Amino acid sequence: MIITKYPIIIEIDGVEHKLTLAEPNKQQQQTLREIHDVRNSKSTKLSAMYAQLEEKTEEYSLNKQLLSSMQLLEHPDESQDKEDKSITDKAKMILKKAGDKVSLLLEQKTLNREIAVLRTKIDELNLDAIGAEDSLELAYKERFELLVSGEGKAAVKNIVENYGILYRQLFEELNKKAIELKKKK
Repeated sequence: MIITKYPIIIEIDGVEHKLTLAEPNKQQQQTLREIHDVRNSKSTKLSAMYAQLEEKTEEYSLNKQLLSSMQLLEHPDESQDKEDKSITDKAKMILKKAGDKVSLLLEQKTLNREIAVLRTKIDELNLDAIGAEDSLELAYKERFELLVSGEGKAAVKNIVENYGILYRQLFEELNKKAIELKKKK
């Protein structure tokens, strides 16, 4: 015999609550998958933005080092000997080939703006995003909303939310009871 609904009596603080736990049908499975995918896409987008920010920050830092090197080469130390001066002249030529100071400064300005925009977007996504533990708890809450019914559902939901019981803990208990029912049949 295949069972898709389990009548369960769960006791919380000495009070019994009658619930029915159902296996998710195709539509409910799809709903749960979509909710999971939305959370996943936000997380993926946030990770990509962090990587992009790191790349831009690193590029900014390298440009800053180049500008600093250019500054030193434009105003060499007068106490350098001839050999050091020839190295300095070679370095100046290499830097000239790499681009002039103005283009690097303009690039720095653009990078600075891009970094600021990325940080703002990341902050906005972080406000919208939740931690992994909270995300898992929300997933269990959504499962509760979709898969649990019965006369005690509202009371159990009220208890869980008012007393800080985790939906994950509740589902662990509900699953134990469902397994016991499966074994009996």
